[in-house]
Amino acid sequence: MVEWTDAERSAIINLWGKIDVGEIGAQALSRLLIVYPWGQRYFQAFGDLSTNAAIMGNPKVAQHGRTVMGGLEKAVKNMDNIKATFTELSTLHSEKLQVDPDNFMSCSFWVTSWPLWLLLSWVKTSLLRSMQLSRSSWQWWCPP
Repeated sequence: MVEWTDAERSAIINLWGKIDVGEIGAQALSRLLIVYPWGQRYFQAFGDLSTNAAIMGNPKVAQHGRTVMGGLEKAVKNMDNIKATFTELSTLHSEKLQVDPDNFMSCSFWVTSWPLWLLLSWVKTSLLRSMQLSRSSWQWWCPP
């Protein structure tokens, strides 16, 4: 179990409050399904996932991405008890949905690096506010 310092807790909570959960969740899950297409077999009920554009434009993928980010929000609110917080979700994915545990290795980057995404999101927002740049002028160094 991770032991968070007060400064780390404060930074995580502060950054979490500044992100657009819906946008990041939708983009992250879409990209995950594009980069790891074998994971699409768990989302057959979502409809057309045949092309990158279909995945990126699929409202069910976007909604599930928001749901996953909601799970991360639970983690932020329960930093001292993450294991108990996710016991039911873990059981659902392993026993009912029978998700191959190897798939969680690909997802682990997504879950464990979300503070970096939060920071990147905050940096993008701060730069736009402070420098009043258009999206096209900074996109070359900081892709979406």
